[in-house]
Amino acid sequence: LNQLTEEALTNALVRLGRSGERWVVFVSGHGERSPERPANHDVSTWTAQLDKRGIKTRSLTLGGNTAIPDNTSVLVIAGPRVRYLPAEVKQVEQYLARGGNLLWLLDPGPLHGLERIAESLGIEPQRGVVVDPTSQALTGSSPTIIVVSRYGQHPTVQGFDLASVFPEAAGLSVQAPKDWDQQVLLDTAPSAWVETGKLSGAIRFDAGDDARGPVVLGVALARRQEQREQRVIIIGDGDFLSNAFLGNVGNLDLGVNLVNWLASDDSFINIPARTAPDQGLNLSHPAQLALFAVFLLLLPLGLMAAGLTVWWRRRKR
Repeated sequence: LNQLTEEALTNALVRLGRSGERWVVFVSGHGERSPERPANHDVSTWTAQLDKRGIKTRSLTLGGNTAIPDNTSVLVIAGPRVRYLPAEVKQVEQYLARGGNLLWLLDPGPLHGLERIAESLGIEPQRGVVVDPTSQALTGSSPTIIVVSRYGQHPTVQGFDLASVFPEAAGLSVQAPKDWDQQVLLDTAPSAWVETGKLSGAIRFDAGDDARGPVVLGVALARRQEQREQRVIIIGDGDFLSNAFLGNVGNLDLGVNLVNWLASDDSFINIPARTAPDQGLNLSHPAQLALFAVFLLLLPLGLMAAGLTVWWRRRKR
């Protein structure tokens, strides 16, 4: 412990409570969000919080490795911007085939060669970007910044009472294969819809083109695989865990919950990621002398003088 605060002590107890190492591996080489870089688009603030809880993170370039390491607790695909090579897609497929856990942070737009992975999981991102006038009224900004307070009954979000913010999210259509159990993690309010047109000017729902809400933004999949449960989470947005948006409402707590469930650390779900800061009053030496002079000398002497004055006047009557 470097400092005696509630947050530091809680994190130390969480680290001690984990059995073995937890490696969260981020696929890199395709413009994904980096766990190390400090840019607004990247996720280094989130991974720093995971590290405090005993979860190690690293980047992995698929093309430079023969396979995804066996000690990977969670593989993260966080918003690629260029197309995966067929051999790289095969590596991800082999990882899933042997029971690996996956966190896939989708963004609106193409899947960049990961269509086979999406098809094998029964995931189809909806064309367009989710918008919500109700969220716009709450945030006072763009209608594409979605405030979510609707959560499913999945252990990851059960009892989670914090709102979360998702900028420019993609809606998900999910029909998992028979061997997978699927549960909705979070969805939008009924006032939201998937906008397929331009996002400038007045945005209105167009029947026949746009998909009416509630819109599914996150889903969890699970299946039995070799005496253990394989777990997958797909979220239709990666910005909510980025350095620019992680500090909004419950985004950090939700992000930590996702990893705890995927790593099979269910007992650590819903432990607050941040606690109220310790409040201390540190006064300089002149300030201490001033307080001493005012409250221990001047104020008592003033009250004594006032009392003596009243007593003297009454005695003269």
